Amino acid sequence: MVGYWVNNKFISSDSVRNGWLDTGDTGWMDKSGNLWLMGRQKGRIKSGGENVYPEEVELVLSQHPGVAKVVVVGVPDSRLGEKVIACVSIRDDWKWVDARVENQREGNEVSGQILQDHCRLKNLSRFKVPRSYYRWRRPFPVTSTGKIRREELKREILANMQLPSNL
Repeated sequence: MVGYWVNNKFISSDSVRNGWLDTGDTGWMDKSGNLWLMGRQKGRIKSGGENVYPEEVELVLSQHPGVAKVVVVGVPDSRLGEKVIACVSIRDDWKWVDARVENQREGNEVSGQILQDHCRLKNLSRFKVPRSYYRWRRPFPVTSTGKIRREELKREILANMQLPSNL
């Protein structure tokens, strides 16, 4: 990298090493030379010593016909380090059902268990399958450029989570 578009002044940063810009993207290159992006290093969830990229889990969950939009985040967990949580916005013609009525499965219903089953059917690795699902009823928090504010979402989830008590 030699500079920015229409700005020949280059400000050195930790992101530039030996002329290469480190964007924080993580991926791999196949035998044909194609680059496959998996996600962002910053957004990676470390669960039980394994790397989970939210974008991969979101792609699988978004393939369920009842899911309108989904955002995956990691929240602190004493055993795993972080656990995978999915915030799900469902389509208007679908109904969210809780654990008590899950066995009925009538038509356009979606629940955490149904989404877990969907992830397994799509062969998502077990450690990547979200442990908890939250039904999201309003627009996800986004930046001015439309990117999801994952940290804001995570803070809101943590504020609403029932933390275990030793009392």
